[in-house]
Amino acid sequence: MNDESHTPSPRGEVAERSEVDGGNLQTLATIAIPLLLLTACDLPGCEPEPDDPEPTAAEQPDEPPHHNHSDPSPILDLTTPGDHPETTLSTRSVDQFTACYELFEPDGEPTDWPDGADDIDRTLFGCNAEGFEHLDDGGLTVAYEVPAPDADNDITDLRVVLFDDEGALQWHRRMDRTWKRDRFAARYRGSFLAPVGDHLVCTGTRWHQQTQLMCVRRDSGSVAWDGRVNMEPKTGFFGYDSSLFGADEDGISRRYPYSGAEMRHRSFAPSGGATSYLANDGRRIFYGPGEDHPAVQGWDLEVLDKIWSADLPDAPDRTFDEVAAGLGLVLLLVDETLLALDTDTGELRVGMHVGDATPITTYSDDTLFVFLRVDDQPLIYAIDPDEGIVQWVGEAPAATRALHHADGELLTRSVRTVRTVVP
Repeated sequence: MNDESHTPSPRGEVAERSEVDGGNLQTLATIAIPLLLLTACDLPGCEPEPDDPEPTAAEQPDEPPHHNHSDPSPILDLTTPGDHPETTLSTRSVDQFTACYELFEPDGEPTDWPDGADDIDRTLFGCNAEGFEHLDDGGLTVAYEVPAPDADNDITDLRVVLFDDEGALQWHRRMDRTWKRDRFAARYRGSFLAPVGDHLVCTGTRWHQQTQLMCVRRDSGSVAWDGRVNMEPKTGFFGYDSSLFGADEDGISRRYPYSGAEMRHRSFAPSGGATSYLANDGRRIFYGPGEDHPAVQGWDLEVLDKIWSADLPDAPDRTFDEVAAGLGLVLLLVDETLLALDTDTGELRVGMHVGDATPITTYSDDTLFVFLRVDDQPLIYAIDPDEGIVQWVGEAPAATRALHHADGELLTRSVRTVRTVVP
């Protein structure tokens, strides 16, 4: 493993030398400029760094819009299901799934996509994959846990695989995490999968104050970089504009995926702390400074600057970072209220009173689904975020622990059992 790579110093520095006259300097410059252009990235195995232009003043609004949501209204009361249109949720297509590694490695090694598992999203939701992404060329990449060799049952490695559009396995790579075996559970913070452009698939694990990262070339399956970064982005790294982005309480970090080196850093203001809130939708980062600052900000990665801010009744729950990207909503849990803010403008689209329960959300093209336990009754709400109304509420399967919407179906999961629910 490599230690964190830091941004290198410039390749060459010009020292002042009085004995070199102006003519010689001009001659040297004439020779040196094309030579630098030739050697900057013409060497075998060199990967060109993506351009990182500075944002222009025209791209940055002088004063980003600021909203006051400290007393949001109107609020939908989701703790009173009888006040909303009720429906009976029927259950169909009940399936049980094993862990992903048992599904994909029946003989101990990864193989082609399993026969009979035609519903890809349902299968990956059921086996509880660490992450999966459908690629533009029809392929599929998946990250999942696999037991570490010669280790206790709670010590796992991370596997990343790539299938083509017909389900044939193209390559697989394993990330060794046994170096953390002594304090695995105490240091573990979560894993992520981050395709970068159309050339890399990156995956990694967040540990306490550190991230283990591996980037693999999509075309060949060879490892482009495998190392550790002394940063723990709260939502993991993700790909945008041929780079890796992550954020912690100090600010936003843009990383070069072939070395892990930081290419650019943008500090938050005010700076955050242990209670700061962070979420992202792949093109925006949402930041709350923490319990001393009841507010949230939206940051755009194109210009790497703040584009809106909003006051809140209290600091958002830092452990709740759900985003309904397809609906353009960032979801903030503030005390007993779930606020759905527009990711582009920061405006309040809909507010929901959820009581002291922690909601679980998913979404379709036009509907936000919220799972909530009210007086031990498991409920699913279907909400129109544009109209700000509850379309229906129904009782969910008793052991529901997760929600997912895919291919027009609303799915629930309890451990490894997946059900389709229909109003």
